[in-house]
Amino acid sequence: MGTAMVLGPAAILLNLVAILLGPALLWGIAQFGLNLHDGRAEIGDLFGGFSIFGKAFVRYFGIGFLTALSALPGAIIYFVLAMTGEPEMIAVGVTVYLLWIFVVPLRLYFAYLFSIDRDMGVMESLSASWNATRGNMLKVFLLGFLASIIYMAGALALLIGILVTLPVAMMMFVSAYRQMAGTPARS
Repeated sequence: MGTAMVLGPAAILLNLVAILLGPALLWGIAQFGLNLHDGRAEIGDLFGGFSIFGKAFVRYFGIGFLTALSALPGAIIYFVLAMTGEPEMIAVGVTVYLLWIFVVPLRLYFAYLFSIDRDMGVMESLSASWNATRGNMLKVFLLGFLASIIYMAGALALLIGILVTLPVAMMMFVSAYRQMAGTPARS
């Protein structure tokens, strides 16, 4: 019982640190990946999110919240149809929900990269991602599926493999982003 009481506050503290520092770290990692793809990465890019901490924090959680919220209509349709108790309606609800969550959030997946790369706000980056993925849904789905297999392979390699597979998967998404969005002009 004594160990649980010590781990409880430590776990809470670690989660708070992750919530506070995560957006800035992820911003820097994504910026590094974009710059690496463009052939101009520097180690300092990894910490670039800290110099714009507020912007990174707001955009990270804004994009994340709205992307999660985008799955809500599909969940509501499923819930309403499931309340009928009819197996056919439940099957339709599950189908609609699965299609919804595989289409809508995937269309918004690149919003974070647009936000970092093009200095776009939350709504502008979500819109840019939506437009960039138009006509590319199958490719984006297959990319996500392949990245999931790569993540699992890293996890199966005693978790040490994640140190290799996460950067590989990240660069796959950065490359896909660059192919859809192009490289912005640099001043």
